[in-house]
Amino acid sequence: METTLPTLDITAGNPRAAADYKFAHRNKLMVLTKLKSETPGQDELCHIQSVETLVPNLWITANFLDGSRKRFRPEMIRVATEEEERLSHTLPA
Repeated sequence: METTLPTLDITAGNPRAAADYKFAHRNKLMVLTKLKSETPGQDELCHIQSVETLVPNLWITANFLDGSRKRFRPEMIRVATEEEERLSHTLPA
């Protein structure tokens, strides 16, 4: 079951877009939208560190479970499903 979030105005015209996005996704496990295989690995599961507005887009900085940090646009990640959450606790450290 996928978690649904309220619709956010994350356009560059909204001065609170970055803060609203970060607040809506705080403490949530996120996953890349394009996975290498059917189940995500540590390099595809992350937590949002920061969100910046660089007109005309938002840029997300995320800390991945494998210890890496990457930057990308919000459409490249989504909230992890319950199954992906469970899986994240079984991945090797």
